[in-house]
This record gives sequence, structure tokens and C-alpha cells, in this order.
Amino acid sequence: MAIALACNFSGAVILPASAQSMTPTGYEYVGTGDDGTVYYTKVIKRKGKRVKTMFFMSTKAGEISHNEFQYHCEKRTFRFKQANDDWSSWDEIAVGSWGYSAYRIACLKDL
Repeated sequence: MAIALACNFSGAVILPASAQSMTPTGYEYVGTGDDGTVYYTKVIKRKGKRVKTMFFMSTKAGEISHNEFQYHCEKRTFRFKQANDDWSSWDEIAVGSWGYSAYRIACLKDL
């Protein structure tokens, strides 16, 4: 069986390539896009109304990527960074589609 491997800040995430819909350890399932991309998220830090999460995406072709998101739980806005990019501003991006689903997991679950 082929194995897809991705590294994030908390270590390796191993997924069977033939079963991308299996939730990686420590992550929560967010949803599956029309193109078959599967989205997962996990909270990695909480500080007041701000929550930092790791957003994990896995395509049908086995491509895997990680993005960090920070949600402001009161303003319903978030910022993100990819790889070594700088953080976007809080006002730059409103929570939408998959981001909103992840926002609900990060911000509303414990309220």
C-alpha cells in the first residue's frame, strides 16, 4: 500500500494514499470539496479570543499541504500563512466556506 507522508510542526502525519478520507491523528474532519480534496483542522494554540490552527488538505492525487490559520473568534475573521510567507492581516480575509467550517471547530466548539 502506498503511503503519503506530510510533516507539520507537531511531527509527521501519515495517511494511506488509498484512503484519504481517514482523519489524521489529532485532526478533525472539516469537509470534502467538489474536486475530492479533503480538509482537516486541529487547534494548536489558544490565547483569549485568538485561536491558532493547522489546516491540512489532501487531494485525490495524494498531494498534501498544510497552512496555519489564526482565527479571531469574536470578529469572525482570520489570517493565514503558507510555508515561510508572512501572516496576512486580520482584516484581509473574511471567514468563508472551508475556513468557516474550521472556524466553527476552532471557536464555537467549546462555547
